[in-house]
Amino acid sequence: MTGTIGPITFGGWLKQRRKALDLTQGELSARVGCSAETLRKIEAGVLRPSRQLAELLAGGLQVPDEEREAFMRFARTPASQAASSTAATPEEHGAPAAATPTNLQAQPTPFIGREREVEAVLAILARPAVRLLTLVGPPGIGKTRLAAQAAAQLLPLFRDGVFFVALSPISDHALVVPTIAQTLGVREIGGQPLLAVLADHLRHKELLLVLDNFEQVEGAAPLVADLLQAAPAVKVLVTSRTLLHLYGEHDFPVPPLDMPDPGESHTLDRLTGYEAVCLFTERAIAVKPDFRVTGENARAVAEICARLDGLPLAIELAAARVRVLPPQAIVHRLDHRLDLLTGGARNLPARQQTLRNAIEASYELLSSEEQTLFRRLAVFVGGCTLEAAEGVLKPAEDARASDPLDITESLVDKSLLRQGEVQGEARFWMLETIREYALERLEESGEANTLRKHHAAYFLAQAEEAEEEMLGTDQGLWLAKLEGDLDNIRAAIAYCLAEGDAPGAARISGALRRFWYLHAHMAEGRKWLEASLLCKGPLAAALRAKVLHGVGTLAWSQGDYEAARARYAESLDLFRALGDRHGEATILHNLGAVALARGEWATARDLHMKSLLIFRELGHDWSIAQSLANLGLVALNTGDYEEAKRQLEESLALRRALGDKQGIAQSLNNLGTVMRSKAEYNAAGLLHEESRQVFKELGDSWSVALCLGNLGFVALNSNEHGEAQALFEEGLRLASKLGAKQAIASCLLGLSATAAREGSAERAATLLGAAEALREEIGSPLPPPERVDYEHVMLLVRETLSAAQIEEVWARGRQLDISQATVYALGEDER
Repeated sequence: MTGTIGPITFGGWLKQRRKALDLTQGELSARVGCSAETLRKIEAGVLRPSRQLAELLAGGLQVPDEEREAFMRFARTPASQAASSTAATPEEHGAPAAATPTNLQAQPTPFIGREREVEAVLAILARPAVRLLTLVGPPGIGKTRLAAQAAAQLLPLFRDGVFFVALSPISDHALVVPTIAQTLGVREIGGQPLLAVLADHLRHKELLLVLDNFEQVEGAAPLVADLLQAAPAVKVLVTSRTLLHLYGEHDFPVPPLDMPDPGESHTLDRLTGYEAVCLFTERAIAVKPDFRVTGENARAVAEICARLDGLPLAIELAAARVRVLPPQAIVHRLDHRLDLLTGGARNLPARQQTLRNAIEASYELLSSEEQTLFRRLAVFVGGCTLEAAEGVLKPAEDARASDPLDITESLVDKSLLRQGEVQGEARFWMLETIREYALERLEESGEANTLRKHHAAYFLAQAEEAEEEMLGTDQGLWLAKLEGDLDNIRAAIAYCLAEGDAPGAARISGALRRFWYLHAHMAEGRKWLEASLLCKGPLAAALRAKVLHGVGTLAWSQGDYEAARARYAESLDLFRALGDRHGEATILHNLGAVALARGEWATARDLHMKSLLIFRELGHDWSIAQSLANLGLVALNTGDYEEAKRQLEESLALRRALGDKQGIAQSLNNLGTVMRSKAEYNAAGLLHEESRQVFKELGDSWSVALCLGNLGFVALNSNEHGEAQALFEEGLRLASKLGAKQAIASCLLGLSATAAREGSAERAATLLGAAEALREEIGSPLPPPERVDYEHVMLLVRETLSAAQIEEVWARGRQLDISQATVYALGEDER
C-alpha cells in the first residue's frame, strides 16, 4: 500500500483495495466472517468496523504487518474526523502530510450512500478530455454534497488544489469572476480586467474548481468557457439546476437516493440497506438518540422515503420531525408535505431550511411563461405525454398556452420536470414534492378548476377511444397507454364525481370496463363504476346499462357471482327496453359465464347459444368468437372433448383474423386444458405457455395466474413435482395479490396434490379443506378437469390418515381464510 493515493474515507479505500484484489463483497465478507450487508455499509460510510472486524479485514486485505497500526487508526477513525484530512492513505493517517491547497471544509454530518454516483463523477473527471462536468438535478437532490464529496476524493489528483466556490449568495452574473478570484486569493493588478488576471493566474495550474449553485448566475457561462480555454490543466465541476450549454460540457443528472418500494415487504436488514432509509435513520438519531427502525415503524419509514421521492433534503427535514412525531404520524402529514418539511438547521442557507424555500428559489428564476406552464402541468397526476399536455393546456381562448413544447423542454432543462420514454413516446412528470408546490401556485392563479375540467374532458375522450381500440390489433399498446395514465384517469373520475357529473364519471369508468378487468384493477374499477351509479344526477338508460354491465363483469372476475348475476339482470332489462340487440346478447353471454363458473352447464349452454344466434344475426365476429369460446368450455366441462376442441379452434381462427391477442390467448389456454384432459401433456404445456406469454405481454395478470395454475397441473401429471410446486406457488402469490379467487382455489388444490405426492398427507388434507371452503364461498364447484387430481389426492391421503384424522384436518383447513390459507400453502408461517 505504501505510496498509493487513497480516497478520503476508509469505506472508499476499502472498496478500492477489495477490487484490486478482485474480490466481491460476498467473497471478502466470507473471508473475514461478517455479512455482506455489514461490509456494504462499511464501504458506504454508514458503519465503522469494530476493532475485531478491522483486524480481520487487515488480514483479508493482505495489509503488510508494518502498516497494520496505520490501517487500524484509519479504520477506526470516525468519518467526521476522517473527512477533515485530505485524502490520507492508511499509513499516512494521523501523521503530518504535505498539504494540497484547498478550501474544502470538513462536513458536519456523515456522507451516506451515493457511492455509485461518486465513483461515476470521479471516473468522468479522470478522463483527460473532460474539462467541464455539470451535476444537474431538482432542488434538494443533494448536488452540493455530492460535489463536495467527489472533490475531496479528487484532491490528490490536482497538484494546485481543489477549490469550492459558493455562488448561492450572489444573483448577478457579473459577480462570478470576483467571487472565484476572491476564493483563490487573486487580486486586481493595475488597470487589467479581473478576468484576464484570473485567467493568467490559472494558466499553468493543475486545479479543480467547484462552482456551486450556478443556476442563479447562468449568464456567466461564457466566462467559464473563457477560463477553461485560458487554463488547459484546469477542470470545472458545476452544480446547477440547469446545464450551462457550453461546448464540451458533460451532463451528470443526479438521481434520487436508492429507496424501498413501500408496497413490498422487506426484512429490517434489507430495509436499512437502502440509502434513503440510512439517511433518515442517521438524521433521526441526531435529534432522538434512541431512534431505531423497528418492525412497528419500518413500513412507515419506507413510505416516507418513497413519498419524498428519495430527495435528501426532504428526508432530512422529515427525520428532524422524529423529535416529536413517530414515523407513522409523519406519514399521515405527508399530504401537506411542504408545511411539514420545515425547520432546517439555522446554519444552512435559507433555501435549505424548508423544502418550500428550496423549490421556490427555482420557481423565481423562471420566466413568466415558464411559471405559467409549470403550475399548469401540476394538473396532471403521474405525468403526461406531450400530446396530453397540448390537449389539456392549449384551450383555444388562451394564446399564452399556444406552444408548450419549447417551454416544456426548458423546464426539463431546469430540473423541474423529468422526462423519459415509454413505448417510443416522450413522457414528462414532476417529483411529487415539486408538484405539490406547483399545485399551490395553480390554486393561487385561479385557473385550477378550469384546467381540471379540461383534464377530465381529455381523459374521457381518451377512454372512449381506447374502448374500441382494445378490441383490435393495437390492444396491447392501448392497455399500456391506459396503465401509464392510470393516475390521471383516477383524477379525472374523481373530479367528475366531486362536481356531481355522474355521466362524466360513468362514461370514463364504463369505457374502461375491459381495462379494469384485463389489467387486474377489478376492485378499483368496480368502486368507480358503483360510485358513478350513486352520484347525484340522472344517467341515461343506455349509459346506466353499460355501467351495470361493467360492475357485473368485475364482480364475476372477483368470484362474486350473485352480485354479478344481479347487476347483469338489471342491465339486461335496460338493453331490452332500449331495443339494443347487441347489448342484450352481450349480457346473455355474460350470464352464461356466471352459470359456467357455478357449474350450471345446461343453463350456460342455453345462454351462450342464445347470445351466439344474435351475434351471428348482427355479424359481430368479435362477439361470435367469445360465445364460441364459452360453448367450448361448456363442452370441456361436460366431457365432450372433441366438441370442445372444435368450438375453441373456430373461436381461435376468428380471433386470429381479428388480431385479438387477448382472445387468442384465452382460446390457446382453454385448448391447453382440453389437451390436458385428454392426457396429452406435452401439447397442453405448449398451449398454456404460449397463452401465458401473450397474457404477460398484455399485462393481464389475472389470466397469467390462471395459466400458471394450468401449467402446474401439466407438470404435476407429467411427474415433474418440483416444477409443479414452483408453478403453483408463483400462481398463488399472483392470484392472492389480485384477489383472483378461482385461481387461488386451483393453486391450493395443486399444492395439496404436490404435498400428497411427497407423503405430507396432513398438509394435503388441510389445503384441500381450504380450497373447498373457498369454492363454496364463491359458489364455484370444482371444475371437472381438476376432479381427477382431487380424487388422486384423496386416495393418497386415505392411505396414511384415518377417517377421523382426515375429518379433523379437513375441518382445520376449512377454517382458514384466504390470507391464512395462502400463508400456510406457501410455507411462510414456518420461515
